[in-house]
Amino acid sequence: MRKAGEFSNTLVCMQLLRHQSITHYDLSLSYEETKNDQIVCIESLKLSLLAKSCMCPGLVVLITNLIKSSLESDEIDDFLEEKKEDPNY
Repeated sequence: MRKAGEFSNTLVCMQLLRHQSITHYDLSLSYEETKNDQIVCIESLKLSLLAKSCMCPGLVVLITNLIKSSLESDEIDDFLEEKKEDPNY
């Protein structure tokens, strides 16, 4: 059992849907217990990307292409075969 003032070195990585959940998490523990935790809020991430895309048009397309480029090589080959067969491509 931990004594007062002792904190574990456990790193918490968490994905949350709503921004309010970050506040609930922070209030449930002390700052020393949560200062190294990694929290990603999907709602905040979407709004942040939308704001950045206003300042830098094409950013969302770039990120989407980077994510899609990480597909397995078999999936890429299938995609290219479909495009070869498409007369409008």
